[in-house]
Amino acid sequence: MSIVEIILLAIALSIDSLAVSFSGAVSMGRLNWKKTAEVASVLTIVQTGFFAGGYYAGDAVSSLIQEFGKYLGFSILLVLGIKMIRKSHDDKAEENQDFSSLWSIFLAGVATSIDAVAVGASFGLTALPVRDFTITAAATFIATVIFAVLGMYGGSFIGRKWNKASKLAAGIVLILIGIRIML
Repeated sequence: MSIVEIILLAIALSIDSLAVSFSGAVSMGRLNWKKTAEVASVLTIVQTGFFAGGYYAGDAVSSLIQEFGKYLGFSILLVLGIKMIRKSHDDKAEENQDFSSLWSIFLAGVATSIDAVAVGASFGLTALPVRDFTITAAATFIATVIFAVLGMYGGSFIGRKWNKASKLAAGIVLILIGIRIML
């Protein structure tokens, strides 16, 4: 694989982490570095782990993920999106609602990483050299960290400026990502 192909693949696999971290941070107000590091770490570990798991599992995981993974990803993002839309109309909603627990961050990571399993599995099936896989996994790791941190700070900024409207928009974005995964 060329370096351009590796970079483009890393961006493609990681871009959902940008949208999810942005959407989650909208309702959080001012961020602290610990929460940003927590979200970026979980999203990155799940994304890279799913990619590696897919690579090593190969054909068996690929057929299962292609069949059911898109529905799982859609379902998780639909529920998170609806929850966020509801909270946008609730004046008593908690400030730290979406990424308040490691479990909710993990679920967001799973929903946005389903495609990484399929891509990893396809690489495993095509006998991509371990060197190319390792470089691609490292690039995906770096891209996910960058996108998650940018999403957190961008979402926090927008959320503080346009509180209710940004929560509504963030919920809609999560649902649209889910629909894209399913299609």
